Amino acid sequence: MNISDSEYEKPRSVFQLCEWINGTLRGLETDPDFEERYCERKGKIIKKLLEDAVPIARLGLRLWRPWHDLLVTCRAGNQPHDAEVTLQNPHKKMTNKRQFSFMSTHFARYHSGIGWSCWSRLAPV
Repeated sequence: MNISDSEYEKPRSVFQLCEWINGTLRGLETDPDFEERYCERKGKIIKKLLEDAVPIARLGLRLWRPWHDLLVTCRAGNQPHDAEVTLQNPHKKMTNKRQFSFMSTHFARYHSGIGWSCWSRLAPV
């Protein structure tokens, strides 16, 4: 099973991203050497899903708030970031967009220099 860059980079809501990841992994599971590829993270698809798409989906779920739209776009190319997250408050017509990269420890870091407080101002807990 192969995933095109355009399919991987399709903007999705955080819930659509989780559903897409699960569906893709289920599709890959039919491959006879899936278990080995999954455990050793062999191949571009498995590696991108486990090291980039899954952590950004987890982060998106953490940032999601009721009455807000959270859009996630994974990046497949050689950009300095792995994903973009856009949080919109339709009632206040506010949009907050951030780029994220993931290190081997699955820790998110900002390229914008703005801390977590920007999310709490836009989407109160």
